[in-house]
Amino acid sequence: MNAIEKRRPAVLFISLAAGLAVALWAAGCDHHDDDGHHDGDNGKDDKKSHEESQEHGEHEHDEPPVPAEYAGKTNPFAGNAEAILQGKEIYAAKCSKCHGDTGGADGIAVPKLEVKPTAFNEKAHMDEMKDDFLFWRVAEGGNFEPFHSKMPAWKDKLTEEERWKALAFVRTLANGAPHDDEHGHGAATLYTCPMHPDVVQEGPGDCPKCGMHLELKK
Repeated sequence: MNAIEKRRPAVLFISLAAGLAVALWAAGCDHHDDDGHHDGDNGKDDKKSHEESQEHGEHEHDEPPVPAEYAGKTNPFAGNAEAILQGKEIYAAKCSKCHGDTGGADGIAVPKLEVKPTAFNEKAHMDEMKDDFLFWRVAEGGNFEPFHSKMPAWKDKLTEEERWKALAFVRTLANGAPHDDEHGHGAATLYTCPMHPDVVQEGPGDCPKCGMHLELKK
């Protein structure tokens, strides 16, 4: 056996070891987690999730249960035209800077907020939120899990009646309620239920008592 033949097994071993090392290194660089995502994608996913949360507003997550002290509450001023107009004034003074004049989450303070406020003019979204949830959020604000918004707690700044009236108006925003005309006057178009004439609200919608479509009040 010559010198070359003697060195051949050693060379072959070294080549195999080097190849294995390269393969292991490549696998580490392209490592996937159990969910099939690249490790390097996690930061991108977190950033995307945060951006989506800002885009859709503070309610875009699994809602926690309403605390017992608020659970089951309903708005005593639902469909009350006079209360809705009073609530409109409260909303303009206390809520519009963030939620916008027409509930579009486009108020003048929004650019300074990390978490975009809820858009009240999105009917499908608003229909999912019951009165007790909205009343709880208005009362306690948003500076807690999982919301982390800048909305203040209004329970010490507005009476319970004022909060309910503001929410009665908020409900009309999802129904396309008209707002001030070019002269700044309230352009209230009232609708009522043909079965329950005591139900009157600003803008179209459904009767909170029977579910019928409201008709233009004559």
